[in-house]
Amino acid sequence: MTNQNLKIVAVDGHAGSGKSTICQVAAGELGWNYFSTGILYRYTAALQNISNLPNPADAAKRVCDEGKWNYQEGTLSLSGYDLKSELYSESTTSMASKVAKDPQVRSQLLDLQRSIANQSKTGMIVDGRDIGTVVFPEAKLKIFLTASVECRAIRRVQQIIGGEHSKKALKTHALYQEIHDGIVSRDERDSGRSLAPLVKASDAVVIETSEMSKEDAINVFVNKIKQIFPL
Repeated sequence: MTNQNLKIVAVDGHAGSGKSTICQVAAGELGWNYFSTGILYRYTAALQNISNLPNPADAAKRVCDEGKWNYQEGTLSLSGYDLKSELYSESTTSMASKVAKDPQVRSQLLDLQRSIANQSKTGMIVDGRDIGTVVFPEAKLKIFLTASVECRAIRRVQQIIGGEHSKKALKTHALYQEIHDGIVSRDERDSGRSLAPLVKASDAVVIETSEMSKEDAINVFVNKIKQIFPL
């Protein structure tokens, strides 16, 4: 489980709530490591796609047994395979969602997730969908990041089209409704799945980012960490 001598912040939250950006920037400000557990499912899917291993559980076992985590880069290397170039291919993206539903894969990667965090030489910010409830239920600080569906849809439209636009313009963009409905469907899948659903830990601190700028959300996040782990 958790090495009680380590500073581990367990972060969960909805898709589009700003987890990755907030966690990455905060880790940089604190001089800590950042680890997004979802990347391991992509590594497993990438290995499955480019190898002759018979099933995802075998790929996960190889990732766990032979993978080497680079804390500075936040990447995993596996001798004989160039997995980084395959991580975001269409085939890996498609396979990753299926791999993440495999109980054997999740069980094997759970140990690796804990090992990566527990071996960090600094504090570690870990994000995902089940960090505070499954991966690190004993973490001293758990944070649940969220934002309204409307806000997350607007942010996604802004990200896609770029430029400067008002919220009203973004909400009336042709992409908005499709993205909005997709977020609603994903929330339902994440929260309703039988295996490791997205659930706020009972002792998690909730940070609602709908009305916050990125800078304000990061400041609130970092301050919460400093309250528990004084620097």
